[in-house]
Amino acid sequence: MQDKSNYAKGISEGLQNYINALVEELVLKRENFDDKKKKWLKKYSEAEGLDYLILEDNITDFVELFPQYLQNKTESLKKVTEEKAKKCYITDKTLSALYAYKPEQQTITDVTDKFPVTQVGEIKKGSRSVIYITLALLLLSLFGYGMYSLIKSNDQGSTSSIETSQASDYENKSTEGVEEDQTRHQDNFQTYSKGNTPTRNDAKGEFNASDVSKSSIGPLEKEKATESFAEYINRLSKSPDKRNIAITITDRKRNIASSLSSSIAGIYSELGFNAKTGLLRSSFLKRAEYAELMEGNSDIIEKMDLGGFTDHLALGVIDYVFRDGTLVDKTYVCTASLKMSIISTEEMSIVKSFTISENANGATQDQAMEGAIEKVINKYYNQYAHF
Repeated sequence: MQDKSNYAKGISEGLQNYINALVEELVLKRENFDDKKKKWLKKYSEAEGLDYLILEDNITDFVELFPQYLQNKTESLKKVTEEKAKKCYITDKTLSALYAYKPEQQTITDVTDKFPVTQVGEIKKGSRSVIYITLALLLLSLFGYGMYSLIKSNDQGSTSSIETSQASDYENKSTEGVEEDQTRHQDNFQTYSKGNTPTRNDAKGEFNASDVSKSSIGPLEKEKATESFAEYINRLSKSPDKRNIAITITDRKRNIASSLSSSIAGIYSELGFNAKTGLLRSSFLKRAEYAELMEGNSDIIEKMDLGGFTDHLALGVIDYVFRDGTLVDKTYVCTASLKMSIISTEEMSIVKSFTISENANGATQDQAMEGAIEKVINKYYNQYAHF
């Protein structure tokens, strides 16, 4: 049975948990005490016969007092803050956690505290100096450009006749070379337009246009294309004795769902696969090519040389939708939906795709989400893992 000694006297565990979470959001995360938060506080308070307006005022006062104490840290202010915390039903454990928290300096006040007033004044003076120097350089460049234009206009008449005669001589001398280059470029264009790429004759040290590949992209271009994706892959070793599968599950924002990816990998390990996570780096998941890979795009599979690291890819997206419980008050329902694509790197195509959706209830959203995930994993193992 859970020890309730940590909870403030006179309120339920549910209200106590909500107040703890609310204070954390308002003080540590600096969120607004908006209507939605007040609505839930009112709902909990009225269910237990508490005066909601008084509790709301006390929490508002505490949120304003606590940062002042952190700045001044006087005993008198600490005493007032702790008395207000008791009126808000904030436990000693939560209050100690608030004291120990060290927020990052991100606000304007934090920045000005970091730089003394004298330094800020020096920064402003320095900014004005930069502006003056920039204006001076701009005027100097305009003056130089004007002098250059004047000199150029004076010399233009004297040099135009010389340039005309030189251009005529150059045109006569280079006609034969240009025609020869055009013939050579035309031959090359005809060769590449047919999808042919010349290969090197090592014996003669020459390129032979008759020995060609079927691809319209040359070997150098292929190598560059492969190298451009190398930074997005962690080079995992393949097992020669087992089927290899690499698992990557993300949320809708394409952030890696590490725990769920590991759970799916555990399923395949039980089935005898060499199952691993982490083949694709997080930086690749944000690219458009990842969406194409999930559709089984063979070009992406080839360019990334994924067949060199695994036999199959298990790529998925997990999504969560929450709503209030209808059967029991103060509960939540979570719907977890997992969309999967199983891709063969040898066949360069999707061999299996499916979607699993499960619901679960909980006293909190986290509890409901954990229950839904557990159901998804069980159904995955029992119905979808084999292929």
